[in-house]
Amino acid sequence: MDAIDEPRELIIALLNAVNKASAEAICRRLLMTDELLLDLILAARSGVLSSYKYACHFDDYMPDDATLENMDLRPIVDSPVGPLSTPGLRAFKRIDHIFRARRLLSAHLLYSPSHSHWHLFYFDQRDKQFKANHWKRGGPHVHYSRESYTKQSLTDVWQRIRASPPEVPGHTYIRYLPSAE
Repeated sequence: MDAIDEPRELIIALLNAVNKASAEAICRRLLMTDELLLDLILAARSGVLSSYKYACHFDDYMPDDATLENMDLRPIVDSPVGPLSTPGLRAFKRIDHIFRARRLLSAHLLYSPSHSHWHLFYFDQRDKQFKANHWKRGGPHVHYSRESYTKQSLTDVWQRIRASPPEVPGHTYIRYLPSAE
């Protein structure tokens, strides 16, 4: 493979990769940024990537055990000034559990009209964290999948991504550099 260092060139190389091994090699070199992802989405939506169509899906998934009722907050409201009571601490732990369990999914799909070639970039809020991240290499990342990563049809993959809870296909990771906020 030629020495390509420009992120936009790497994205184009990824879209043109002929197999899983070459796609993974490109993903190891790629550093995804908000700007690069936005450029890719806008290029796909505006027709610049004319051989691909674009679809997206956003979901705010909350597991059944991560609900909060007004009565759950009562121990906090009833707590006097000072250290929280044991029921108040339990209420705060419940709130913390909800924030950890909640999943704000963002999925971006580029696909050929025949569905024979497709590229899926997806992540949730936890994937952007620097610490306590599930990626063994560590750090913020985006998940990437394509037709050569699964035996499922594109229709099945997209239905599963849109399910509640989402079911993600086989994938690899792309390092992600969050923008300064």
